[in-house]
Amino acid sequence: MGRDLPTRVASAPRGLGLYRRVGRDGFFFVKNLAAQAKLYPGRIKPKYIDEWIKRADGTLVTSQKEAESYCHRRNGQIQEMLLTLAGNTVDYSGTDLEGIAQQLANQWISAAQRGLNLQDMNSTVLQAFANTASGGKGHHETEDGKVLFAEIQRTEKEKAFFKEHPQLEHKPYVQLTKEERELLEKFLKSFTLDDLDVDGRIYVIDKAKLEEGRKIEQLCWDNGFRPTENGLDRILERFSDLVKDHLEIADVARVQGRLKAPKPALEEKSTTWQRLLGAKQEEGVAVGTLAGMTKAAERLESWTKANYSLHLPGAIDDEVAKQYRSWLFSGDSGLSSSSVSKEVRYLNSIFNASVRQGLLEENPFRNLPKDRRAAMQQQVDSRKTVDSNKVISPEEARSIYERMNSDKRGNRDSGFDLFYLQAVTGTRIQEVAGLRRCDFTERKFDGKTYKCIEIVRWSKRGIAVLGERGGLKTPQSERIVPLPNCAEEIWNKHAGPKSKEPAFPKEEPKTERAHWGDNLARRMRDKIPDFPGTHSWRETLINNLLNSAVPARIVEMVTGKTGNTPLSQYTSDDLPSMARAIELHAEHLALPAYKGEQQ
Repeated sequence: MGRDLPTRVASAPRGLGLYRRVGRDGFFFVKNLAAQAKLYPGRIKPKYIDEWIKRADGTLVTSQKEAESYCHRRNGQIQEMLLTLAGNTVDYSGTDLEGIAQQLANQWISAAQRGLNLQDMNSTVLQAFANTASGGKGHHETEDGKVLFAEIQRTEKEKAFFKEHPQLEHKPYVQLTKEERELLEKFLKSFTLDDLDVDGRIYVIDKAKLEEGRKIEQLCWDNGFRPTENGLDRILERFSDLVKDHLEIADVARVQGRLKAPKPALEEKSTTWQRLLGAKQEEGVAVGTLAGMTKAAERLESWTKANYSLHLPGAIDDEVAKQYRSWLFSGDSGLSSSSVSKEVRYLNSIFNASVRQGLLEENPFRNLPKDRRAAMQQQVDSRKTVDSNKVISPEEARSIYERMNSDKRGNRDSGFDLFYLQAVTGTRIQEVAGLRRCDFTERKFDGKTYKCIEIVRWSKRGIAVLGERGGLKTPQSERIVPLPNCAEEIWNKHAGPKSKEPAFPKEEPKTERAHWGDNLARRMRDKIPDFPGTHSWRETLINNLLNSAVPARIVEMVTGKTGNTPLSQYTSDDLPSMARAIELHAEHLALPAYKGEQQ
């Protein structure tokens, strides 16, 4: 037994439940729920989960990333179960419940066509129950030739039992105590066919409904839904009806000789907000962008709950989406017009990803009529004028320089070198803060030597969309930037051809959501109250160069911007032209030449 003990995968997050076993391939999901089981006696089975992680087709999962995804999904299911048992359910609207039922039916039917019976549901009972819910009187034969009549009714034996135990009659199954559950199960098991046989037909009693309802509830938990007992009953009724309708269509197709099973023709799909965001994350998105999308989704979720009692994204239609956009632009949301436009783009992108991955049928934000007033307001707010811009003048640049060079006690800021380097090159803060010492290089061209910085991907700073630690925005961000003469001493100070260490280690992000250069950006906001932000150095460089008649293509080379014409695809970076542009910008800023010591 000792040899088969699971060993936690050290590289996986703690608490995930990912384990290996010596001599056995693949991974295992192990979770001990004994402590939680004590809070809900008899209601959590099994208490000790030990699953060999496999795919739906039964093949072993050998990739750690795929195994971690499985563990995250199972932990989510367990969390939904615990929340439901604690009474933390969601009172879904009728639209939400319809979407949930259709989503579960679509999932169950599709899995059944692949040979999988999710939760081992009894399709015969479902068909009979569907007829009951719709008031029909159809019937279905069981394997032993008996007829399962589509009607749920109480026998005299049941009436006597519930008269003796009235507390069990209307109490939700998930809220029964261990003793109450055992009492009810013992009673239900005492039934025989003779008790149920009426004129050769077997009536479906509460036991069948109870069992299928428990399975539906588990299916809800698996998908992140936590309906109330009332909602669960309605989902079961609609689910049964949808399954029955599809099975009838499949029977007709079988009679017609079709070999391929018909696909479930359901009108709606539903999913949770977490899965909606997960779908977008799977397509690759930077950490900062994902944070913005998460806030946008949370704001929409809160608004739809408060105004329409809608808890799920699948219940949002074009009209609701239109009203939400109007609310965002009205000013009540507290967002600027540019922030609102970004938020709408985020939501559109999130819903598009869910449609592409089959989680939703349509994107309610896709074909909204154009709001001309809001569009015009956004253009007015974002227009750059003489008075409204983020271009830093030489006088303002000198003031910032002096504040960073010497504080009230005469001390130079620890990130002064980084500040100076960004100011004279117009690079993004993450690009320059994430430089290594070996990224300070020399390049020779036409007999002249240029001292440069090379902005490239490495293990701790890459392109987030590719699944790397963020820091570079696009492929064009990887580039060589020649330094102006005034920054030569910085190059001499930090250059280390063989060193892979960060040039500015104090700016290295300490958390997943942090970025290179966040520390400097925060200190500059504190020291200089009216500072327009580190990105203003980039806007300043672009304005200085374009206003000095520097060709747009040269500006693109220096800034790492994507060209707008096909010609840019055939144009290589030109180091001498870039060096002249950088020198021109540095002369315009008129900052003192950098010196290693405070000046």
